[in-house]
Formats: sequence, structure tokens, C-alpha cells
Amino acid sequence: MSRGKDIDKKLAGHDTGWLPRDGKFAYDRNVEAKFLLDGTVDRLCRWLRLLGFDAELSRAADDVAFLVDACNKGRIALTRKQSRVKNAREAVFIESGNIRQQLKQVLDRFGKPDSPLSRCSLCNTALVKREKIEIEGLVPEYPYKKCNEFYSCPNCKKFYWRGTHPEKMKAFIEDALSASG
Repeated sequence: MSRGKDIDKKLAGHDTGWLPRDGKFAYDRNVEAKFLLDGTVDRLCRWLRLLGFDAELSRAADDVAFLVDACNKGRIALTRKQSRVKNAREAVFIESGNIRQQLKQVLDRFGKPDSPLSRCSLCNTALVKREKIEIEGLVPEYPYKKCNEFYSCPNCKKFYWRGTHPEKMKAFIEDALSASG
């Protein structure tokens, strides 16, 4: 059995939110975009999480295992590894090695999420809003005094607050979106 047919056979019957259009597959923007990324785009994974996308990093070394994992989890596979997209319609090849160009490609294709800074950048878990009094002594003194909104990750216990990084992130994203193709 050819490699492409093997992948198609293993992916058969999985609903991934992809709709056929002229022999190619395009993402339905009415379906919440969830991604599975491989190690070739691990920095992109972190940025997608910061933007509010549900983005999981895969450790699968095998191309078929990576694609089957994406389908089983209902995720869109993102990779810079051509062998992973050559025979699979459900994977998106990330064309550039430049993070700004990568973000532009993903945002142009899938749109911007509604809730940036809502997921843990380390483990992808949805953040939980915390009362200021609850986190006294758990965050550095300066942000505790200056900020009123705090969030934490229930999985890895990391704390988040709105310092200067949201404005820097917004500028980075705007720069990425205005970057030439």
C-alpha cells in the first residue's frame, strides 16, 4: 500500500472541520480552530496560544502518527515538514521559517480568535481569573501592587497579569499582519 493511501485509510471517517473545495480542503471558519503543531513550528505554537488559539504541540516522530493524532483530536495539523503534508489533505504546510510570516499565514487563513491571552503559553490550558487577595505573596510585589487583574493556569500553576506585554504583543501581531507575503 502506498504511503498516501495508508494515511488516507487511517484518516478515513474522522471529522476535522475541513470542507472540500476544488480538490483542496479549506477550513470552515464557523468551526473553532484547534491546532496540532509539530516541533518544526514550536515557536508558532506558543504565539498561537498567546493569541487565544487552542494549540497543542505534538511529540509524534512518525508522519502518520502525527496526522492520525490530529484527526483523533479534531485538530488542524500545522507543520513545516513537507512529507507530513504531501499526501494528507488535513495538514497545512507553514511556508516560512519567519515567525511573523507564520503568524500572518495562519491568521489570514483561519482568522483572529476572540479572546487573546486566555490560554497558558506553556501548557495550553484555559486560564482562570483570580481575585487579587487570593494571589498575594504568589506573584512578585511590583505587579501585585500595580495590577488589578490576575489569571492562573490550573494545570501548571503559572500566574499571568497584564503588564506591558499585551501592547508589545499587539504591535508584534500588527507588524506580522502587515508583513508582505
